[in-house]
Amino acid sequence: LDRLVGGIEDYLKDLLKFKEVDIKECLVMLEFCIGNKFGELVELVLEFVDLDFENVRCHEDFCQLSVSAVKAILKYQERLSPEIDVFNALVDWIGKQSPVAPVASYSKEEMLSLVDLVSIN
Repeated sequence: LDRLVGGIEDYLKDLLKFKEVDIKECLVMLEFCIGNKFGELVELVLEFVDLDFENVRCHEDFCQLSVSAVKAILKYQERLSPEIDVFNALVDWIGKQSPVAPVASYSKEEMLSLVDLVSIN
């Protein structure tokens, strides 16, 4: 079973390395890696997301991300994307969440605290 997990991880790393992933696949990969605790791979996916953040945040599937995936993007330490883009993406994501299963207030507050509002000009 460990070989299978290692093989999946290597395959996904190669896809990212050679940029053979579109935005939709990248977002699915992010959810998969977070859900299955592929820590090292999550970092690679987050780097991929960050390098094309403007297009990622505008993609229709971005607003379908889980709270965990959005938090991972916000917590990504190596983020180069402008903070205003990150803030706007978060606002859009929160605004498009289902009223049937709204994001809890404490989650919204926690996510907003991960954006460096001071650095926004």
